[in-house]
Amino acid sequence: MEEEALVEDSNSQNAKLTLVSITKQAGQHNKRKLTFSDKTAIIILNDIIRDHALYRGQIIKVRTKQELLSQSVRLEIQKKTLLFLSQRPHSYYQLEKKLEKKGFEQHDISYVLDNLAELGYLDDREFARLWIDSRIKRRHEGRFSLCAGLMRTGVTRKIAEEIVALYSEQEEYGNLLKLLEKIRMSRHDTPEKLIRRLKTRGFPVNLILKALKHKNIIS
Repeated sequence: MEEEALVEDSNSQNAKLTLVSITKQAGQHNKRKLTFSDKTAIIILNDIIRDHALYRGQIIKVRTKQELLSQSVRLEIQKKTLLFLSQRPHSYYQLEKKLEKKGFEQHDISYVLDNLAELGYLDDREFARLWIDSRIKRRHEGRFSLCAGLMRTGVTRKIAEEIVALYSEQEEYGNLLKLLEKIRMSRHDTPEKLIRRLKTRGFPVNLILKALKHKNIIS
């Protein structure tokens, strides 16, 4: 009965194959190549081989072989994602694009990222808060620019506006005053040019006028 099962149509998910060999991969110390009796092969992580206690001569269904490959791909995506997150905060969108560039399929990427989000490893709101804190320390920008910058990272408008709203008008005004202290005006600069310049940094006109009066640049 075993021999009959082994010659079952190889297209069937229940067809049984023999695991002929498990070999090392040059330049891929964390992976092995599994070759089967139907002359097909898959390359999977050592973790998967260890977790499933795979060995040469083992009888494996076609469905199981496909599941092993899927598990390996998703585990690799998870490892790379956690590595990216250990280096700096990322939005869901940023991770998605990085993983796409690595050659992973969209359905596998979404599966892993959604799972990590459910586990709390990935949170666009937390990312947005950290991004705002870092941005304010490095640059002097108004809330309009901060919101636009967040959206460029792939954060939704709803989340961007929600997090930027936590940045009070008083903090924005203080940031504007710090920016004015750093700006060196030449004799060719006019208040109108300065206002335009500050608007491009995302500050609202009412705060700009208030700050220019405070600095005695306009009356």
